Amino acid sequence: MISLIGFTGAGKSSLGRQLSSQFGLLCFDVDALIEEHAQMAITQVFATQGEPAFRKLETEMISKTLQLGVKGVLVTGGGAVLTPDNRRLLQSQSFVVHVYAPVDTVWKRLREDQSRPLLKGPDPYLALTTLFSQREHAYDFAHVKVDSENLYESASIVMAKWLRFCY
Repeated sequence: MISLIGFTGAGKSSLGRQLSSQFGLLCFDVDALIEEHAQMAITQVFATQGEPAFRKLETEMISKTLQLGVKGVLVTGGGAVLTPDNRRLLQSQSFVVHVYAPVDTVWKRLREDQSRPLLKGPDPYLALTTLFSQREHAYDFAHVKVDSENLYESASIVMAKWLRFCY
């Protein structure tokens, strides 16, 4: 399994879809799995149950997906790496890819997005840049780091490195 980690808005979902279409891999999105399990949107899970409950569901979905043992792509949420169990699971049971985008690129992608619970508040840009700097090194455990600007090229790099990792 290839696991994609990175900051919110870095391009993990887009790269996951690219890997899926370019190489025929199954793609599992942790946030979508949580929404299906909880039968509510991520923003509702945060609002009604809080971040700790969300993080618990996140760990459950990561663990269950990795246990499937299929060749596929697991797209995690930006904060998944904050939970030590998630880091341990991802690193021990998958090939971990840090999908990177500079903070200004992330801001351009997310400034109109109202669905990001951690970016709510009076100054979303300040919240974003603060969170970005706090999490800057949280993704350092990845096996490889790729930029999300050219998805086709990044998918090819990930696949080549994953094949070397596996064999």
